[in-house]
Amino acid sequence: MEKSFTGCDGWLTGIETLDAQHVELAACISRVANACCCSENTQSGGSVSWKQNLSELVGNLYQAVKKHFEYEEAFMLEAEYPDYAAHRREHIMLLAELKLAINVERESGDIKLGSEMARGLKIWFMAHIKHSDCRFSAYISSRRMVAE
Repeated sequence: MEKSFTGCDGWLTGIETLDAQHVELAACISRVANACCCSENTQSGGSVSWKQNLSELVGNLYQAVKKHFEYEEAFMLEAEYPDYAAHRREHIMLLAELKLAINVERESGDIKLGSEMARGLKIWFMAHIKHSDCRFSAYISSRRMVAE
């Protein structure tokens, strides 16, 4: 996995506020991935401080994702987005998967799981933006709406 995951040029939605949030979420995912990668390269079983750092990073990521989804959902409701319910269900599933990964990570401290989790986060994040968020962006563009 590449060390940096902050550039979103290939999957910008064109909605400035959402894109700025996506860049920040990508940076959070990158921090988790880097913490996992660094630990795998330098630790055999992980140290307490590494586990605390990773726990804090994934906790921050969870809160950032949750806040972003809340913003996006409010914007969708305001825009009367016809696919709101399906998009919200996807958000609920993604948050549940992230929470499960965080809880498993905290309980096991398994470094391999951390690396797999980081890879999985990157994949769902990119897929969600490219598919679901870009459909929402197309809807907003067709209605000539602007995010506040």
